[in-house]
Amino acid sequence: MRFYWFWLFLLYSFGGYVLEKLYAAARRSPHQVRKCFLLLPLCPVYGLAMLAVLLVFVADCFLSARVLRRGGDIDLLSLRRLASALRTA
Repeated sequence: MRFYWFWLFLLYSFGGYVLEKLYAAARRSPHQVRKCFLLLPLCPVYGLAMLAVLLVFVADCFLSARVLRRGGDIDLLSLRRLASALRTA
């Protein structure tokens, strides 16, 4: 679980690259450039965007559970526990 977020980044970066290439092939694009092919077939924009979405989702679920359990207040301790939970995941 140590490199969980890194593997998710690689997975979504590669998936974005593949989907972009499939879309270009389906559209029969005359402009076939090796876009997003820096060192590997990865598109870091897709990977970072999906990690941001997942991070917001995880934080929202965690804070929602904390808020419901505490009766509606969010404190600094809750945010620190969220940060430590994300580090260990």
